[in-house]
Amino acid sequence: MDRRDTVLALLVLGATPLTAHAQQAKPPRRIGFFVLTTAAPSAEWLAAFRVGMADLRWVEGRDFVIDERYGDGKSGAAPALAAALMATQPDLVLTGAEQAAAMLMQKGKTIPVVFAISKDLVTSGVAVSLARPGGNATGLTDLAHGLGAKRLQLLKEAFPRVAHVALLFDPIDVGNLAQVKEIEEAALRLRIRVSTIELGQAAEIDRVFKRGAGLSAGSRLVRQRLVPVDRRRDHACQGPRNLHQQL
Repeated sequence: MDRRDTVLALLVLGATPLTAHAQQAKPPRRIGFFVLTTAAPSAEWLAAFRVGMADLRWVEGRDFVIDERYGDGKSGAAPALAAALMATQPDLVLTGAEQAAAMLMQKGKTIPVVFAISKDLVTSGVAVSLARPGGNATGLTDLAHGLGAKRLQLLKEAFPRVAHVALLFDPIDVGNLAQVKEIEEAALRLRIRVSTIELGQAAEIDRVFKRGAGLSAGSRLVRQRLVPVDRRRDHACQGPRNLHQQL
């Protein structure tokens, strides 16, 4: 074999695996990311996910891409956003809590949905039961049943003179509604008056604060949800001042 034949043979051997690799190359996995808040509160979560994928040697852009969708604290627009994301047929969708997970499941019955945390999987419709969840979603639950009443009890023990509490909650969050009922029942036993105030989006927080002040409530309970996270410092700064004035 002369030099020319040797070079041609090497070129053929070198090109064959490249061609086969090109034919076998698959498009990157498409991962949806859907939360009801703005991007800021979820930035650390998404960054941690990317780090975890890198640890598994998954390269973003080559092995997977992330399609991010944010509700910006507007509960009314969230179902349409969930439907639009599921219509793109992603391989997997990541989300925050059960409210968003339930919206996604309503729009797609076969696409896997992974949620970070849930207060009430069954009531929200995410799971048929804890023993046999069914469906296409998986994630963690904090088993918060009973904690709403306990929080009110602890508030009363810490501030015995509290007689009126403003309870802020999201009206479309099923998990919140269950705990609102629980808190109202506990309030009867503790002889505390509870005024419920709906908080559907972050932009309403200032108005809700003013309404709570007008009710002369001695304290506020805010049901855990991701919309108020954007304004968590507002609660922390305004709460003690208002509480001191009332007590």
